[in-house]
Amino acid sequence: MLTALSVVAAVVMSVSVGVEPPGVGDLAPAIEVGEVIRADAGGGVVTEPSEGRVLVVEFWATWCGPCLPAMAHLGEVAEALRGEPVDFVTLTPESPEAVRTFLERHELTLPIATDSDEATFGAYGIRVVPTTVIIAADGTIAARTRPTEVTADSIRAILAGKEPGLSERVDVVPNLDWAPETTGEGEVYAQVVIDASEATSSRAKLKPGSGLITADGMPVSSLVTFAWDVPHGRVDWGGHSFGDEKYRVYARAPGGEDDLARAMMGAALKAKFGFDARLEDRSVACYVLEPIPGAEQLRPSEAEKGEKMAYGRGIEATAAPMEFVRMWFESMAGKPVIDETGLEGLYDIELEWADRETMFESLAGIGLRLREAEREAAFLVITPR
Repeated sequence: MLTALSVVAAVVMSVSVGVEPPGVGDLAPAIEVGEVIRADAGGGVVTEPSEGRVLVVEFWATWCGPCLPAMAHLGEVAEALRGEPVDFVTLTPESPEAVRTFLERHELTLPIATDSDEATFGAYGIRVVPTTVIIAADGTIAARTRPTEVTADSIRAILAGKEPGLSERVDVVPNLDWAPETTGEGEVYAQVVIDASEATSSRAKLKPGSGLITADGMPVSSLVTFAWDVPHGRVDWGGHSFGDEKYRVYARAPGGEDDLARAMMGAALKAKFGFDARLEDRSVACYVLEPIPGAEQLRPSEAEKGEKMAYGRGIEATAAPMEFVRMWFESMAGKPVIDETGLEGLYDIELEWADRETMFESLAGIGLRLREAEREAAFLVITPR
């Protein structure tokens, strides 16, 4: 059975949780930039509004799927406002090298600067990208919203001192420490609770040997894949859709039995959402993750504690099992990835890429490759009741 270490189903940044981010009407924090990747007409980037001018700040990342069309949309808005007192700047927390590689393959028109130490992301409390902050001429935040909502007319309204009519983006971070209230009458040995969630991003966790699953901000489809420990690409949904509603789950099994906690969670999902599920083996086209013959092999990590982070175009991990790498590349490839590396230890891994071609190059840098093949893989088959 696959081992799900963690699930992150949103484009979420790492910032201090618990710090209330500045909102509409608040004084905008100072904008600090690292390196200017693409300058504006003046040869730099604008980091604060000047008298009579509005500043549009876009927070994004190259590995964020929704960010590319959002940046293109804002580029069209900027073109529509050409000659009007509006400035644009976009910030990414990535390295200048990663951004330049990305721009070799994607055409973006707005000024771009890095926020490599995430000082500005932290000051504005940006937890999810893409997010747009519009700063009025008086230095206060006029809007904190999604870039796709921004129009030339909404910015002109801000210039005129009027309400822009933009919804305020409020990011509710998933809480994986939540637990349902009990009556206090006796000890709870086994429990599953499914509740609606207000989180705007998704996470789930199961600490090995705990028998405890907590999830927050997750759609039913993601809860299903977590309960049955299979990736989305190995689910036959049978044309069934569970919708986009978000939920949180608390599943606690007696004796710290992880498999039992998953089984309890799966049974509760089937009962609440009206479906049946079964696992079956299928012969499918897939990728085989394997060592490159003759290449230097990964050496086991010497770290005492592991840390794992994967994002759209990279992996940073210390003391991570090869299963972590396999899982992430399967989510990226969209079809099964079978681990045939024979590497059973824990490893330090750092990978970064801009597209499919550089992804394979980055993987080759640690002596591994993905080879197309055909193998048997377990699939979850969903049948509506």
